[in-house]
Amino acid sequence: MDRFEHTAVQIRNLNLELALYSMLLALCPDKFADSLCQKPLGSIDKLREQAKVYIQMEEMPRFRNEV
Repeated sequence: MDRFEHTAVQIRNLNLELALYSMLLALCPDKFADSLCQKPLGSIDKLREQAKVYIQMEEMPRFRNEV
């Protein structure tokens, strides 16, 4: 996400819809990519929040195993 945001900021007049679609094509097939295909997000902020939720979901089982 950080690399995507960093690159997006450097592009003038970036079409957000095209940028989100390009990022979607670059993602590995998983639950996060599937959720974006089902319900596209309209802003970088919404995308960041959605990514944060999925990161937490992936990290929770690892955390449980460590405790």
